[in-house]
Amino acid sequence: MSPKEACEYARECGPSNETREIACESPVWAYIYAWIIDRNPRNETREAASKNSKYAYFYALNVDQEARNDTWLAVKNTEYERKYKKIFNEPIKEKII
Repeated sequence: MSPKEACEYARECGPSNETREIACESPVWAYIYAWIIDRNPRNETREAASKNSKYAYFYALNVDQEARNDTWLAVKNTEYERKYKKIFNEPIKEKII
């Protein structure tokens, strides 16, 4: 089963550790799984999404809805850093200090 198929199956039948693990093989599908299927952050989906700066940014924005050190480190020094700072400016300042 591919990560996409795991997400489609979980959407129809509900989340499971097995489908989540398969989805986490891909940053994009880990993000989609957390956002659409789990509807909550989980360490394993965040870690997988954070392997790509774009999906780390979207994970922080749509799933965590807050700045976190792991997603910040994934977007730092990338094209998503400025957007991340703009949205989560105050929490980042607190983490830096």
